[in-house]
Amino acid sequence: MAQLPLTPDQQSYLETRLPITMCVDPDWMPFERINEQGIHEGIAADYMRLLEQRLNKTIRVIPTKTWSDSVERAKLLDCDILSMLNESPERRQFLGFTRPYLESSVVLITRQENSQITNLEQMEGDTLGLVKGYIYEETIAQAHPNIRFQEITSIDDGLKRVSEGQITAIVASLYMATHRIRELGIENLRIAGETPYDNRFRVGVRKDDPILLALLDQAIGTLTPEDHIRIRERWLRMDSKSPADSKRIPLSDPEAEYLYRNGPITMCVDPDWMPYERIDEDGNHVGMAADYINLLEKRIGTPIRLIPSANWSESLVLAKARKCDILSSLNDTPERRVFLNFTVPYIKSPLVLVTQNDVPFLDGLKDVYKRSLAVPKGYAHGEFVRRDYKNIPVVDVASVQDGLERVSKGEVFAHFGSLYVVVNEIQRVQLSNLKVNSQTEYQNRLSVGVRNDAPLLLAILDRAVRSITPEEHIQIRRKWTATRFEHGVDHSLVWQIGGAALVVILLFWLWNRKLVGLNNRLRHEVDRREAAERGLNRTNEELNRSNADLEQFAYAASHDLQEPLRMVTSYLQLLNKRIGSQLDGETRDYINFAVQGSERMATLIKGLLEYSRVGTHGLPPEPVETNELIRVALSNLAITIEEHQAEIHEPPQNHTVMVEPNQVVRVFQNLIGNALKYNDPERQPRISLSVRRLGKECVCTVKDNGIGIRPEYLERIFIMFQRLHVQEAYEGVGIGLSVVKKIVEGHGGRIWVESEPGQGSSFTFTLPLAR
Repeated sequence: MAQLPLTPDQQSYLETRLPITMCVDPDWMPFERINEQGIHEGIAADYMRLLEQRLNKTIRVIPTKTWSDSVERAKLLDCDILSMLNESPERRQFLGFTRPYLESSVVLITRQENSQITNLEQMEGDTLGLVKGYIYEETIAQAHPNIRFQEITSIDDGLKRVSEGQITAIVASLYMATHRIRELGIENLRIAGETPYDNRFRVGVRKDDPILLALLDQAIGTLTPEDHIRIRERWLRMDSKSPADSKRIPLSDPEAEYLYRNGPITMCVDPDWMPYERIDEDGNHVGMAADYINLLEKRIGTPIRLIPSANWSESLVLAKARKCDILSSLNDTPERRVFLNFTVPYIKSPLVLVTQNDVPFLDGLKDVYKRSLAVPKGYAHGEFVRRDYKNIPVVDVASVQDGLERVSKGEVFAHFGSLYVVVNEIQRVQLSNLKVNSQTEYQNRLSVGVRNDAPLLLAILDRAVRSITPEEHIQIRRKWTATRFEHGVDHSLVWQIGGAALVVILLFWLWNRKLVGLNNRLRHEVDRREAAERGLNRTNEELNRSNADLEQFAYAASHDLQEPLRMVTSYLQLLNKRIGSQLDGETRDYINFAVQGSERMATLIKGLLEYSRVGTHGLPPEPVETNELIRVALSNLAITIEEHQAEIHEPPQNHTVMVEPNQVVRVFQNLIGNALKYNDPERQPRISLSVRRLGKECVCTVKDNGIGIRPEYLERIFIMFQRLHVQEAYEGVGIGLSVVKKIVEGHGGRIWVESEPGQGSSFTFTLPLAR
C-alpha cells in the first residue's frame, strides 16, 4: 500500500516523534472494542490500521475501562488521538477534527406491529427513547416537541424496552442497532426508517498538535472507495439472523411452476457503472445492484445467472434478442418498453451536471444551452435530453470515465450522469479539475427490467422488490456510496438556497444599477438648475419627480427584496437546524458565508428603507436644543463609545434649531458612529463636537482623529453605495452618509467634509435656527 507523500517538515516530524497514542471506546461494536486478547478490533480499528500504513507510523492503544475514561485521558493529553467520534462544540475545546471517514444513519427502531411508523413525524404523542448525552439528543427533542421523550441508559436498554412495549421506539445508529439486535436475539423489532440525522465519525486529535491533525486528515483523504467498501463488507454485512432476514415471498401455483420450468433466470448488467454495478476481474457481479439481486434470489428461491457483456449497449442488444431474461438496473423509458416491462424502482438518485472547476453555477440543463453534453451511449438520460432540450448537442461517449475525461480535457462542456456514479469515477480516476456543478430536474429511478413476454416473472420480481425492508435499503446504500456524498446533506435543499440567493443577487444588481442611474440623473439636473436660471422651475419639477421616483423605487425594491431574502434566510436556518452539527468545517464555512451575505443584505435593505422614508411621513419641525440632540445620540452610542474607549468633547455652546428631532439625532449618531468605526488603531479615538451661530443657521461640526479620507474620494462619499474600503476591513453598505445628506438637505441645510489622510476628518452641516 502506497505511503502518504510527505513534505520534508512532515517527514522530520514523523521520524522524530514517539508512536501516536490512541484512546478508544472499549465496548462499542461493530465500531470498535478491545477484545479478550487486548486487541483493538472493529470498523475504527481497520481504519486506524490503514492510517498507520499511510503514515508509516505506529498507532498504540492506551487501555481504558470506558469511553468516558478515554475522553478524560484525551483532555489530559494522555493520548494523542481518539479513534472515532462525532464533532461537537464541547469537544472542539480540547480536540481538532479530521474530515469524516465513516457515516452511519440514525434510524428509528420500533416493534414489527407498528407498521404505520416510518419517520419521526409519525411519532407525535408516542414515547421515544433517547440515550442521554448522544450528540443528536437535544436536536431531536427541540425539533419534535409533540413527542414524549424517555431517557434510556444505553442502546441495549432501549431495545429491550421497545421489545417489551414500554416505549414506542428509539433512535440509534443503524450499524449499532442491527448489531445489538442480533447479539441480544430480539426478533420482534424492525428498522422503521431513517431520520434526518447522521453520525459523521472522525478522528479527534489533541488541539496542540496541528501537524498531526493535518497528517491524519491528509491520510484519510487518500482512502479509496475500495478501502471503505472492504471495511464495511467485513463488519456490516447483513447476517442471516438479522430481523431483516431475506424471507421468501409467497408464490402462486402458476408462478412456482414458471420458476421451476424456466430454471435459472438469466441477467445482463452494465459491466462498468460503479457504484451501481460492474463485472469485476473474476467475472463476478458486484455493486449496489448486485446486492439487491442477491436479496431477490433469496426472496424468490431461484438462482439468477449473469450473462457477461462488454458494455451497456451490448447488454441492451442481448436483452432485445431475449438472450437474458432481466436487466438488473435501469430507468423505465418508452423506447425500452418496446421489449421490457419494469418493476417498481428500488434505487433513486439525482442526475447532475459535472463541469470543470472554473465554470460558474448552472441552473440545471437550461444553462447548458447549445454547449456539448456528454452522455454514455444507451443511457436513458440521453433520451431525456434529446426529448426535452433539443438545443443541447448530446455527445455519445463510451463510458462515464470517457465522458468525464473529455470534460476534464475541455473537449465537451459538461457530463450528465448519476450523482453516485460521477462522484465514484472522479475519485477513482482522480480528475481534480472537475466538480459536481448542479442538480437537474431528472433523477435515476432504477428498476429491474423484465422481458415483456414474461408477465409472471414480472409479477414475481415486482413483489420481491417491494418486500425489501428499509434496513436493507439503508445498509446497501451506505455500503456502496462514498461517505462525504451520502445523505448527510440534502443536495436539493442546498441547490434551492443557491438558486434563491442568485435570484436575490440578480434583483439587487438590477436595482442597484437603476439607483446609480437615478443618482446620476439627479446630479445632472442639479447642475443644469445652477447653470440655467431661466429653466429653474422646470428643472426643479423634474428633480422632484426624479427624487420621488428614486424614493419610490428604493422603497419598492427594498420591500420586494425582503421576501426572497426571507426565503434564503429560512432555507439557511432549515439547513443549519437539520444538519448543522453534522457538517465538516469547510461546509460550515459555506453556510457562514451565506449567513453573512444575508445579514449584509438585510442591513442594506434596512438602510434603503431608511433612505426612502427620509422626508416622508415625518413629524413636523419643532424647536429643540442642540445639546439635547447630541445627548440622545451619545446615549444611543454609549456601548460602542465604551468599547472603543473613545474621548468625546461636547460643545460648550447651545443653540435652538427648528428640526425634526429624531432625524437630526440620526445625523449626529451616524457621523459619530463613523468616527468610531474609522478610527486609527494606533491611537485613542478622540471626537470633538461643536455648534455655532452663523446668520439664520446653526453650523454643526463632528471632528475626529481617525484614518481620514483621500482627496480624490471627498466628492464621492455622499453618493449611495460608494464605499472607500473593502467589506472585510470595515462593515457597512455605503448608505449611511447618503441618508445624512438627505436629512440635512431636507431641512434646507448643507453638508461638507474636510479631511487629511492619517490625521482625521471634519464633517460640517447647517440647520435652521428657531426664531
